[in-house]
Amino acid sequence: MKKSITIITILVMLLALSVVFTACGKCEHTYDNECDATCNECGETRQTVAHQWNAADCTTPKTCKTCGTTEGEALGHTPATDDGNCTTEVKCGACGETVIPAKAEHTLEKYVDNEDGMHCLGCLYCDYADTATAEAHNDYLDENCKCSVCGVEQHFLEWIDEGDCECSQCGEYIHNPDESCICTICSSTYHALNPITGICTGCNSFMAAASVTFGGSKSYYSTYCEALSFANEKEGVLMVIENDCVATELVYFENGSIIVDLNGKTVDSTGRYVLYGENADITIRDSVGGGKVTKYVGGDVNYNNLVIEGGIYDQIFTVEQTTITGGEFAKVSIAPREIVMISGGSFEEIEYNGDGTLADILTDGYCFYDKDGNIVDTSTIQANERGRYCLYNVTVGAIK
Repeated sequence: MKKSITIITILVMLLALSVVFTACGKCEHTYDNECDATCNECGETRQTVAHQWNAADCTTPKTCKTCGTTEGEALGHTPATDDGNCTTEVKCGACGETVIPAKAEHTLEKYVDNEDGMHCLGCLYCDYADTATAEAHNDYLDENCKCSVCGVEQHFLEWIDEGDCECSQCGEYIHNPDESCICTICSSTYHALNPITGICTGCNSFMAAASVTFGGSKSYYSTYCEALSFANEKEGVLMVIENDCVATELVYFENGSIIVDLNGKTVDSTGRYVLYGENADITIRDSVGGGKVTKYVGGDVNYNNLVIEGGIYDQIFTVEQTTITGGEFAKVSIAPREIVMISGGSFEEIEYNGDGTLADILTDGYCFYDKDGNIVDTSTIQANERGRYCLYNVTVGAIK
């Protein structure tokens, strides 16, 4: 019996020793790479060195020079400056490797404009032009002065009168602007405006006279009259004066509603009126300050509503319903049967030709102040020889 116990004890000890030898010293360790410190089989760690990285270059990502492990991606080639000639190769500016190989020869399969009244064959793949094949546009012009070979228009401009040029061949009114957008024929200024940015494609300057926002879309216009014509008969229009400009013709604003923001700019006119309304609602403001209208603002008897919130004016002719909350006025003329409410502004002259008194044109709680800050007693003002009541050098403010 004692012998059996001894044998069993020996067997147990041998089994324990086999487990120990299997766990320690008998594992065939595996690692991801030379720098990996932890065995993938048993988790035992070993002493290694950290990755020694070589920086990424055009074709190779960041790489450990000890174990070959990579991180990230190769940088890719950076082409050097292209000389615009397809028969010259383009190399990488970093490593010198060829990025775009050179073509054996130019592919002359298109016509290009030489900008000297001639066209010639040009390469499909680069800027090369074969001037030996040059021909004059004039030999290929159609009735619209367009070259049938290269598509360039070649006009023969003549000065007609101030500000106008005409092509003697096709009859089109057109200008020939130089780099400053001044016509070389008639000396007028002519800007080719990008309607999205308001920048002239010729001189690269912001030259918009006005912008119009309608229906969530904003467009720029080279003249005040073009902008107002587009806004005409539309509801909810915002027109912003972008540069000092001149109304060269009388453009009615009718059957719509518009806000005109002077935006600190000046609007002049070659005629009498800058803005004339018919059956319309017009609000004029000046979001920046210093904006000025040098001619008249007014309208006919069907001009529903005029609101002036700011700006500097030569003369205002009030309309069916006029509200003035601010601004500087050289003269305001008020006709009979017009409803006028004033609650702000300064006035060099107010001429009232209405059926009531001067007090009737003030909003409740407001009064006229003279230049010394005293309240003006309008009841003492008598009509002049033309039957009109006039006030001079007054401001309007709340009664204190």
